[in-house]
Amino acid sequence: MNWFEFISSLFNSWPLAIVVVVLLLKNPIGSLINRIGDLKSIKYKDILDLNFGDQVSKLRKIMKHTEEEETVEADGEQDFFLGHIMRIAERSPQEAVYVSWIELEKQLRYMLVRINAPTHKSTVQDIVEYLVEENYIDRQTGHVIFSLHNLRDGVARDYPESQNISRKDAIEYYKVVEELIAIFQGISSDYYEYTPSI
Repeated sequence: MNWFEFISSLFNSWPLAIVVVVLLLKNPIGSLINRIGDLKSIKYKDILDLNFGDQVSKLRKIMKHTEEEETVEADGEQDFFLGHIMRIAERSPQEAVYVSWIELEKQLRYMLVRINAPTHKSTVQDIVEYLVEENYIDRQTGHVIFSLHNLRDGVARDYPESQNISRKDAIEYYKVVEELIAIFQGISSDYYEYTPSI
């Protein structure tokens, strides 16, 4: 048997073919496994077979309870943004949810600057855990932020639970975001509030 016959026999064997197929499909299979893992974790953590509207209603109830304890005032900018969200929700409730989340994350990061937080806090999870540990927000508020994030992920990844979002659901989602933003805007550090006299 010469080298040519040996190599030819390797390519005709099933085990080698399986190894080649696995190597070629390693990345697509890995991403599929990750997606299945994400679906399971989201179902387990927050979605629990509720539809999007039910989940948002649940979060609104939590925020109303929090609002009774600390009053938050809406400003003209928030009213303007609500109108913007309502227009987006007319054509695409999913897009309105996504835009609402972007606004929430932006305000969350602005708050980090105001409280002079460490700059290495980059993920939403890191930021929320830091804010809870440092008593800027309570655990319940942190849970609401995580839940909104999971809902936004469901929309971004087109999970079944978020395919039938109504315009009303998207606006309710924004109202939870709006209440959180009002809380964020009331949080700052002594450093940020200090204005030197000239």
